[in-house]
Amino acid sequence: MTEEKAIILRKAELLDIPAIAKIIAENFDHAMPEHSPAIREKFKSHCSEENLRGQLNWKEIFVLCREENILGTGALVNFGKPPQDKWCVSNFFILPAEHGKGLGRELLEHLFRTAREKNISVLQVPSSLTAIGFYRKAGFIPDKVQPQEDTDDEITWMTKALS
Repeated sequence: MTEEKAIILRKAELLDIPAIAKIIAENFDHAMPEHSPAIREKFKSHCSEENLRGQLNWKEIFVLCREENILGTGALVNFGKPPQDKWCVSNFFILPAEHGKGLGRELLEHLFRTAREKNISVLQVPSSLTAIGFYRKAGFIPDKVQPQEDTDDEITWMTKALS
């Protein structure tokens, strides 16, 4: 019987950016067939290494690791302007080869705990069509569908009240 290595959740660091960008790109390439190639490329460009490095300054980005291997990433970010907070889960991705193993649930629970520690009472998430079921199981409820600019591809915004 082999011993399973422990999962570690920690804040992302600058050195993690290449692995985070790779995980995000792999998800757009392999796990999101409902989006057109053009929209996948658009999303990937928003999550380039350069853009992710900048996001470290204004998002609270976490990584989920087994030993030194980064298996997933997710962030908390406030897209609101005072006094109206709009806290969101952002850049939430698990390495496609690790889908279905409970890692996403573990990372999402970490984000929920972190949000509660910050006295955040409501979280939103922009979900691809592929991930709606995952977020529903975690207690998110679909809000509205917001079409992407100039395409028929959609993102479903979902909300969860934290207790």
